[in-house]
Amino acid sequence: MKKATLIITALLLLGISFKVDAQAKWENKLLNLYIDEDWAKLKSSALSVTENDKYKKEPLPYLYVSIAYFEMSKNPEYAEKEPKAFKYAMKYAVKWRKKDKQNELYDEYYDTYFFDLKNVMIEEAQNYYDEGVAKKAMYNMKQMTGFSTEDYTAWFFRAMCEVKLQMSTEAVKHFAQAVPQLVAIPDFEEYPEEQQGLLKYCLMKYSDDLIESGLIDSAKTTIDIGYKYFENDEAYKRKYDEIKNK
Repeated sequence: MKKATLIITALLLLGISFKVDAQAKWENKLLNLYIDEDWAKLKSSALSVTENDKYKKEPLPYLYVSIAYFEMSKNPEYAEKEPKAFKYAMKYAVKWRKKDKQNELYDEYYDTYFFDLKNVMIEEAQNYYDEGVAKKAMYNMKQMTGFSTEDYTAWFFRAMCEVKLQMSTEAVKHFAQAVPQLVAIPDFEEYPEEQQGLLKYCLMKYSDDLIESGLIDSAKTTIDIGYKYFENDEAYKRKYDEIKNK
């Protein structure tokens, strides 16, 4: 009996060791492709891991897929073969977050990936919004709130888009989610840079939207939110004075 127990224990340990070694193998492969900046191979290799029943719950492969698509979206070489690369970069960032429920990889990859991804998403969304294409702007912000759930500036911008699209129930819900957080940012100097810029844009733009709708008091309340954060910003101060003097 003891001998049988020892054999079973040895086999179990061997199985655990094999799994660890197998996981280390694909992790090292993806890491090497990432370091080599071989984005096409990184995408295909990482996708194959996400399709493996043993590892489909691991968050890292989804993140690598997102990174690979994002890098391809910036390179004209892939424009014909991967016309939706940027869209897939956002999509797989959301898939990553659903697997990484504790958000363990965000800080690790913030400087090398998420900062750049979010800035491109924000710039594109702002351009869409300025051009009157709120549906596309909302798509970007919906994706951003999908992988950066604590980004309340993105929730605010998403709600702005929902107002334009007459999605009143969703807009009210998301404004209610965002505004209390944005009114009471504890240390604005430590607030992420991309969120600072987006907050300034949103408060100024939405104040104008409210003025156009004849909601002057609401516009004044909105522009008030950011005064303590942007009182030394000339553009914000001009907009603040313009709105408050109406």
